[in-house]
Amino acid sequence: MMDKLNSLPEELYRIIYDFIPLFTKSYLSKNNFQVYYQSKISKLDLNNYKKHDRYIRDIIRNGREISFSLIIKPGLSIWKKDRLWKWKNMRFPNYLIYVRHLSIIYNQTNLKNLIDEKIKKVLSRNKYKKIRSNNILWSN
Repeated sequence: MMDKLNSLPEELYRIIYDFIPLFTKSYLSKNNFQVYYQSKISKLDLNNYKKHDRYIRDIIRNGREISFSLIIKPGLSIWKKDRLWKWKNMRFPNYLIYVRHLSIIYNQTNLKNLIDEKIKKVLSRNKYKKIRSNNILWSN
């Protein structure tokens, strides 16, 4: 379809391109996909883990790095909260650790590294520098 559009004059191309649905445009470029996916993510209730768990597992299983990087941005602040998460007789302290475990199980190192990077950024912002005073003992 896009091959036929590219053969049209540029004025017609711009007019027709505006009427193509965003869903169809999302397959054409990464920027279009990000715009479309951001509109979809804004409708998701990321507080409700159980509702979207199957979808997130599918993203991790198939290694969709672009989708995962877009969904982890709004989900990180919610997923790092301490809520016990159970999956296959295992317990995780929060949903983010569970997602990291899934990326290890499905051998998705890119997604695991992305999660680790996000966790490191969050932890570095929230922690203070701990200074230990050395106890110096005097000897006679």
